[in-house]
Amino acid sequence: MIRKSIICFFLFALCYSILIAFLPNNGVGTHQWQENQIRAQQFLYEKSSDTVIVGTSLSARILLDSLKNVSSCAFSACVVEDGLRLILSKDVIPHYVLIETNYILRPSNEELVKINSQGPLPFLRNYIPILREQNAPICLIGYCFMQGALAPADTVDMERLQKSIENRILEDNTHFLTEKQQKGRMNVITSLISKLEKRGAKIVLFEMPLNDSLKYVRSNEQTRQAVIRMFPKEKYIYLPNDTSTYLTNDGEHLDADGQRRYSHFLKDALVSISL
Repeated sequence: MIRKSIICFFLFALCYSILIAFLPNNGVGTHQWQENQIRAQQFLYEKSSDTVIVGTSLSARILLDSLKNVSSCAFSACVVEDGLRLILSKDVIPHYVLIETNYILRPSNEELVKINSQGPLPFLRNYIPILREQNAPICLIGYCFMQGALAPADTVDMERLQKSIENRILEDNTHFLTEKQQKGRMNVITSLISKLEKRGAKIVLFEMPLNDSLKYVRSNEQTRQAVIRMFPKEKYIYLPNDTSTYLTNDGEHLDADGQRRYSHFLKDALVSISL
């Protein structure tokens, strides 16, 4: 009985491996954490890109379709530190690392990097694709359902938007760091970036557009000043800020039209600095 079960398991695994090898598209996540897992594993196990975007849920919305040889290590509910650590865990380092600066000082999630770089499973995923999150049956089923789904409405709930902005302004003090906290976070980020530079990566910094009401709140201004101190403009490459007006879903995350527009802006900005 045990022998038959083992044989059936390996036959099923073989058939499933053949199936996913011929599927033209990858599975999709059914929730935020699974989407992060899929993106992280695509970066780790698929063909290396010359340029990688690192950031939070803000830059995770950048559309990569029009960006040649660019991949993303920007994750929802995670921060810049997580993406940097994930890149450093890989043998091949990208030539350019584009770092979103908006929330660069926020603390790491840690779990995302740990689960994708420690223990035997990350090693096995490199050689056994069916172990990767995107190839889980539920993700492939989710992809099939998405093919018949309508595109999300390109509208923003203005009442919800205004309430989100007001709440963000009220909570701004919780994001403002003491001098000691700020120094600690700066040391962590500069240390990670120094390791990348020693391995040949060039650092490019950029700021995602926000709602006008949130651009200059105290914590965002604190972060901008910290970024300039950490990365002087005479030494590092900065992409120009897009001065266009963008509509967001909550004051911080671009709506569907904004995602498309900013992705095209980023494409042109990278061309302008010959990336």
